[in-house]
Amino acid sequence: MFLIGAKGLGKTEFARQFGQHLENADGKRRPFLELNCSTIKNVEQFFDQVFIPLIMDNEITVLFDEAHELPKDLTNAFLTVFNTEKGTHKNLRWRDGEYPFDFKKQTFLFATTEADKVWPPLKDRLTVVDFEDYTPKELGQILQSQVEEISFSEKALVELAKTSRGNARSCVMRAKEVELFCAAKGDNIFQLSDFAVFCDKLGINPLGVNNIEKKILSILRKDGQASLQELCAKTGL
Repeated sequence: MFLIGAKGLGKTEFARQFGQHLENADGKRRPFLELNCSTIKNVEQFFDQVFIPLIMDNEITVLFDEAHELPKDLTNAFLTVFNTEKGTHKNLRWRDGEYPFDFKKQTFLFATTEADKVWPPLKDRLTVVDFEDYTPKELGQILQSQVEEISFSEKALVELAKTSRGNARSCVMRAKEVELFCAAKGDNIFQLSDFAVFCDKLGINPLGVNNIEKKILSILRKDGQASLQELCAKTGL
């Protein structure tokens, strides 16, 4: 399975929850292994340090996060492993060894924000799941679910959700900030009037725009257009 979507949409969390619902033959929860592909240097390291001790002959779910960082030689090996053909077993011969993959025991998940950097032949061998953007209402629900003891007005919740820029992870972080804000003011009610004070104290701009972006927009509004070089000179980036 290949999970594709922008940052903060919940790809990794989805993979973890998916893995938690997979069971071994004995009915026990299947172990879950999460790998950041940027830490995998080459195919040899993967088989020596990961596959042989942790995956081979075991019942396990493996997540390759940031899949666009997979090294080229391992990607080539996976083309053979995940080739679309009948059967649940695949033996990969590499150098002097043979590495058995058993898809009844092992589930492999891939996730990335940059699907365009994943070699198309590998992508074609996987079941692609595209994550859609969250609606403002869904973002509000995510935020509220993190601080159920706090009562939000509908308008305040909508405005808070807008500052997340469509990012569920940002909603979780924003909820923690709201929790601290309410604790400081001594109640568990968050109204639209609180939102203005909250943003002022934390330096949150409308729609979650950061100060650099705000400066760039100000330059473009004033000058009409600018080259990247001019923007760098004026913003100090």
